[in-house]
Amino acid sequence: FLIVKTDLLLTIPSKESQLTLLPFIFIIIPYAITSFGYHGNVCSLYKLYHENERKVVKSCIIGCLLALVLYFLWVLGTMGNLPRPEFLTIINKGGNLDAFIESLYSVLNSQHIATFLLWFSISAVFCSFLGVAIGLFDYILASLNFQDNSSGRMKSALLCFLPPLILCMLFPNGFLIAIAYAGMAACVWAIICPAVMALKARERFPNSRFKVWGGKGLIYAVITFGIVGIICQLLAQFNLLPIYR
Repeated sequence: FLIVKTDLLLTIPSKESQLTLLPFIFIIIPYAITSFGYHGNVCSLYKLYHENERKVVKSCIIGCLLALVLYFLWVLGTMGNLPRPEFLTIINKGGNLDAFIESLYSVLNSQHIATFLLWFSISAVFCSFLGVAIGLFDYILASLNFQDNSSGRMKSALLCFLPPLILCMLFPNGFLIAIAYAGMAACVWAIICPAVMALKARERFPNSRFKVWGGKGLIYAVITFGIVGIICQLLAQFNLLPIYR
């Protein structure tokens, strides 16, 4: 049973306040965008559910809520057990998953819990990699005119999964760098582009039987969020965003 230390979650470190910690949020935005990276799979879901829009929307909502609950439990279990100085140690070691798990090992008393967290984190990375790649897999299958059979899907799978697998083996510590750039790219193709497409679709098909709620205001808000994500990543590249050190 994982004991969550509420003082670690609710107590502000000495000489700091909520206001001083607020600027650190902006460095997280590109990473957070990739955390819910289902956007590229909408076309695959549309194909999977035989063009049933309602099922696609339901699938996205349930998937987001499930991911949100799991992330909340993960943050509760880790942030509620790691003292804040440990995060400085993790950052100095590169900030990757292995350093994070190593710090958890040092503070947890149960080997079973530590092992569970290790496998949970590995599963989370694997599922994220696999889930985001489904859309790319179908895109390669269609754009290169591969047959939708065992041979064609195998070719698409090799082109989809082999390059990142090789890069992971060559650069095992490049995950955080890659995911930050992926977040900036996702701002374009997964946030801004779909929003602009929705605007154009409403102009071209005003009597469409399916329309997302919120009107144009919601669409412009989504576009603005995508622009903010790109700006945050660009500022981070030039070390213009505050980082907790």
